[in-house]
Amino acid sequence: MNKKSLFWPVLFFLAPFLPYLNPAYDLDLSSLRIILVLAELVIFLLILRQKKYRNWQLSATSFLLFVFLFWSLVSLSWAPNLFWGARKLILWINFFLLVFLAPAWFIGGRLFGLKLSKAVAWSGAVASLVGLGQFGAQWILPPEKVFSFLVQNISPIFTGASLSGLVTDFPSWFFEFNGTTLMRAVSVFPDPHMLGFFLGMATFLSWGIFMVTKEKKYLVIEVLLLAGLVLTFSRGAYLGLLAALVVVVPASFSRVDFRFKKMMVGVVTLAFLVLLFFGGPVISRLSSSFDAAEGSNQGRIAIWTEALGLSGEKIFIGHGLGSYSALVAPATEYRSPISAHNLYLEILVELGLVGLTTFLLLMVVVFWRGWRRQKTDPLFLGVIGALVFFLAHSFFEVSVYNPIILLVFCLLLILPDFSES
Repeated sequence: MNKKSLFWPVLFFLAPFLPYLNPAYDLDLSSLRIILVLAELVIFLLILRQKKYRNWQLSATSFLLFVFLFWSLVSLSWAPNLFWGARKLILWINFFLLVFLAPAWFIGGRLFGLKLSKAVAWSGAVASLVGLGQFGAQWILPPEKVFSFLVQNISPIFTGASLSGLVTDFPSWFFEFNGTTLMRAVSVFPDPHMLGFFLGMATFLSWGIFMVTKEKKYLVIEVLLLAGLVLTFSRGAYLGLLAALVVVVPASFSRVDFRFKKMMVGVVTLAFLVLLFFGGPVISRLSSSFDAAEGSNQGRIAIWTEALGLSGEKIFIGHGLGSYSALVAPATEYRSPISAHNLYLEILVELGLVGLTTFLLLMVVVFWRGWRRQKTDPLFLGVIGALVFFLAHSFFEVSVYNPIILLVFCLLLILPDFSES
């Protein structure tokens, strides 16, 4: 493997564990973003030097992504807080440039995509182990001490000092079960929901890798990833997992022999029995997702109702990128974790029907291309599963401003366009 093809798998593996810089108050800067900027600059200069732009072609994915970003840029002209919107747009451009520049750095097509998928799967396994250790620590030490240690010493390194400081003001690391407070798996992420996004996408990529390679170690990684995901106690992650399984399991059954089918049925049955007898907190969290009277559900419904009202004020063009938090809490800080708790509603509020329609068309194109490829290449069962997981989980959380999730999301956008190389 040459240096060019080694750089990207290493980066994808290390991405969750790269530190943040804090050069000024209220300024967290991910070292991942700095590395990407430098790498993209090198790629751009090589394109100019080798004149590769002469044969450059925009795929349907790249075209729709360009339209989405261009509309986001235009929307800044009527956004209530230009600075907030500009920061979010710069973040998106920082990562989505990878999609546009993919023909220059995505070396080896589908086989290179397999290497990157393996890097994400192994990275997820390590992140899950960290999360399992953090979750298990509360049975040895008081949960509040574990929480205090992590927030003061670990989180600032991997999520930024400013963002880590908000965890105390907006706690999401705990939940109540039968009168007992339990700490959720967070690992090196700012909250359990972002860890859930990462582990969920890694879970299905790992499944696609196994279907291609038949290497049993990826089944072990699969179990490890699922264990970490379960212990996030993120109801959005649970529902995303169920939605993706509905798509992936039937398609997978037609690709495996009878003995493996029996094993799959046995594993599912065992998992069900374990949850039935020992998985009280998990079952409680999942079942509460459908309880409209539950406290957090009522809060989320109220937020969605407010977001729908705001979207109706400028239904076609939206209020401008970065406007949601400025509209609902004008006095808040940029870093405050205020969102619509629904990606689609937040896009509708900020970018209107123009932005939401473009984004949904982009997702349809990526899904359709991946679905066609999975018929001949089982790796794309994993890509489709990861995409469905992301889209379903996004009904309950907004993850498109987290650098790690953005990086994996970019991979999902790129893979279907390079599947035949």
